[in-house]
Amino acid sequence: MNFAEKLKHCREDTNLTQLEVAEKLHVSRKTISSWENERSFPDANSLVQLSDIYHVSVDDLIRDDRLLEHYEEQGKRDKTANRLFLYSYWCEIVLLVLGYFELMKIGGFHVLLVTPLLIINSVFFFVTFSDWKRFGNKQYLTFTLIGFIGAYIFHVIIALLGADRLSGESMDYVGGYILGKFILLTLVTIALTVVVFFRPLKNLREAKRD
Repeated sequence: MNFAEKLKHCREDTNLTQLEVAEKLHVSRKTISSWENERSFPDANSLVQLSDIYHVSVDDLIRDDRLLEHYEEQGKRDKTANRLFLYSYWCEIVLLVLGYFELMKIGGFHVLLVTPLLIINSVFFFVTFSDWKRFGNKQYLTFTLIGFIGAYIFHVIIALLGADRLSGESMDYVGGYILGKFILLTLVTIALTVVVFFRPLKNLREAKRD
């Protein structure tokens, strides 16, 4: 009996419909149907919940070579995604430092590609960030919002103090300069917020275990 057949057999033994199981797991009935027809597999958390619902051990449920291969491949993909995510976090720190050099013109230092690189890396970071549950804590969310606003004001002040003299320049140049500064200080603020409040604690622990 393969995994899909076991799931269906266990469900029928407990006199539950697919809809009832779906409601217990907070998923759709279609998801349960996919599991029972081998179109997809449950994640580890759902697997544990299924074992509780059906009153069978997880070990008995997963005694299926195809399922074990699926979890092994999933584990490899998760490790790769975890490493890429951590690389993105460290890149954000480097780009934040370069962004400060560009924003404040330290030593006349100019980083031509820092703005597009900040955009690309920040988008990648948020797309792959998975620990959103930490922001379910209203206090942590409030601190994050206050931190972002405070950092933004701080960066605006820095930008104003370090602004180049634009007298005699054309309006097009002035407009482009202001827009460029606005975009850069926004990206630097986002990067600082990421570094401080989005530190990937979960991913760091998993990387150490790997």
